[in-house]
Amino acid sequence: MSMILAIEEIDTLKDHLASRQKLNRFWKKKRATITSKLRQEAEKYGDILFVNVTDVYRNLPAKLLQFHKWLYNHVNASHVLKTDDDCFVNIESVMSALGQMDRKNGGHIWWGSFRDQWLVEQWGKWSELTYTADVYPRFACGVGNVVSRDVHIWLGQNSNQLQTYQGEDVSMGIWMSAFNLNYIKDDRWKCDKNCSPDSLAIPELSPQEVRTMWSHKETCSDPCGCGG
Repeated sequence: MSMILAIEEIDTLKDHLASRQKLNRFWKKKRATITSKLRQEAEKYGDILFVNVTDVYRNLPAKLLQFHKWLYNHVNASHVLKTDDDCFVNIESVMSALGQMDRKNGGHIWWGSFRDQWLVEQWGKWSELTYTADVYPRFACGVGNVVSRDVHIWLGQNSNQLQTYQGEDVSMGIWMSAFNLNYIKDDRWKCDKNCSPDSLAIPELSPQEVRTMWSHKETCSDPCGCGG
């Protein structure tokens, strides 16, 4: 296989390269502003944990492990839910379902909407640099998934020894592949933006869309909308 790369608009590229210092100053200022706002929220609401990880995509598995490690050392959690910051999570419905789930299934629980036989990508953002198989073990899509206490404890205790891979969701699948897990598949954890009244979580939302869904949930118990 051979490739030919053609770069168009050379003058634009040269202008971009010439402005690197200016862009670096802009992004440093932007990063400082975001950090300041996050710390203000953390001080006001106590709802953010800062871990010692550079916050870029490739470090998400390490970030997840650091969270489990901190939680294991500081909080006696019965379950741990992972979600993304662009998701609406129906906390009320999740909590209601958890009680029923424990009575039926006991421990070693991983509850989510799972992807099976997912091909390992070799190129682009999701290219896998470490895992050598052709497909990943079963893993939960990132909108939201819950592990029981025993699974969380194992992650917290072994966080310094676990190998990280290209994303936190596939990494969890690889880590869990050696675990005798009770997989609870539940398509109410939406892997796309297809909302339904019984959704436990919905991904890929703007901040305003999340607020709107909360408003609908509070008004008529349906995050998708309240009709006429």
